[in-house]
Amino acid sequence: MMPCWAPGSSSRCGVVDMLAALPTHLRIAFEQAIALSDQLEAALAAQTWSPAEVAAGRDAAQHAAQQAMAALGLPRFEPYRGPDGGVVGYVDRPVLRAEALTETQRMVLTALVERSDVFGGAYPVPSTAWARRQWLDLDPPGPLWASGPDGAPRYFDLRQRLEADEAAFNASISSLPVPERVPLLYELDLLLADLWGDQARLIQEVMAELSADLGPWAVATAERALLPVPRAERSNRPHVRAQLVFAALVKAGVPIEPRYEPLLRVHQPKPMSLIDDWIAALPEPRREAALLAALDHLTFTEERVRLAARLLPRWPLPGLAVFAEANLKASRHPKEVRQALKDASAAHPPIKKALAAWKKAQPKPLKLKRTASAALADLLPLDAIQTAQLEAAALEYNGVVCSAAAIIAGRSDADEPILPDTIYFSRFEGPRGEPAFELWSLMGDSGTFFRAGTTEAVGGIIQFDVACDDPVLQAALQLALRGA
Repeated sequence: MMPCWAPGSSSRCGVVDMLAALPTHLRIAFEQAIALSDQLEAALAAQTWSPAEVAAGRDAAQHAAQQAMAALGLPRFEPYRGPDGGVVGYVDRPVLRAEALTETQRMVLTALVERSDVFGGAYPVPSTAWARRQWLDLDPPGPLWASGPDGAPRYFDLRQRLEADEAAFNASISSLPVPERVPLLYELDLLLADLWGDQARLIQEVMAELSADLGPWAVATAERALLPVPRAERSNRPHVRAQLVFAALVKAGVPIEPRYEPLLRVHQPKPMSLIDDWIAALPEPRREAALLAALDHLTFTEERVRLAARLLPRWPLPGLAVFAEANLKASRHPKEVRQALKDASAAHPPIKKALAAWKKAQPKPLKLKRTASAALADLLPLDAIQTAQLEAAALEYNGVVCSAAAIIAGRSDADEPILPDTIYFSRFEGPRGEPAFELWSLMGDSGTFFRAGTTEAVGGIIQFDVACDDPVLQAALQLALRGA
């Protein structure tokens, strides 16, 4: 049989509406799952649903998909505790060989091959659309789907080896020649829901070993990396792969066109001198803008400010200096940042001029003071406003609707439950001593700010950083949190 990706064949085997050929009960089950999933995706894109509606919509779509897949003979995998007491999670679920599929299963999986929103990572199929296409022989095999030692796709052998001995697995990957290792690591990191290993470290290690002969791979993969990614497949660390591709482009001497600039990442490579190579590869007229955009990908504002200050002596860009000055209050080492700004201003008049212009344009700062803070247990019983605030803050944290009583008791079905002992309430006063804002902080690094005495959310805390649409208020809340 000719593979679907062979010359002269359709790229998707001419699939149009295979679901119409299914038995009625299966067709209806999948149509319902798809309709609910499409409804959820549309609401997420348009931001028309509240967090509670999103949570309910996601539950309904997942339940419908679970019923449809079970009717197809592909039940959802549920994590369980193994004989050794360890949790056997989604990443450890069995994945079927494509040749083991029934004709009906193959028909449905082919028709819905792009629907990661329906399949997710909990069924006995690869977790991403691109991997399912290669698994079903709809696309030519890449590094993971080429034949392995037993003639089966390499994907299955690698999963077995990773599960058996992660250290040996990592060593075997590190021993591969760089031109073979890099494409494999890229795809391994794309499939974390199937092969959860130490890909990030292995990619960091290979970064200094890149060679110019990876140029064709880097150009082809850059095009792939820049394509929109389905919401259900968005990785929590795309910077790892983007950094690898950009580094390979630079090493191969590929001119950095504007379309490649979004791949620039400055997430602490080893050695750090690689960042200088990447910045130098950026065309001078676009260098500042591209570097500032790359800083924005870092998780913490403090981390961005620290790196901006470290780069200033070698890259005296006015925009970089203004960024460091504007975010100085987020720094844990403000004296070092001020010194870097002082030195840069003295050595480079354009930086001195840009900083002066920025300072002149700034609005008058808002002064806030935290006046009270208490643990949840010391506040009980909560009044009506506090109750509503706590429920809203918890919903914002994990997307699960939960009553204040259940939160206080530590009862929750959320994937990220909130521990009652980590819940604190704080009050903030304005410059004239008037009640201004209230904060419910959760789990040490998160929380929600409310206008005092109301349920109007004005900002939040995300991994220790204050997030707020109003930059003046954001700066004031950040300072007040630190007691400044």
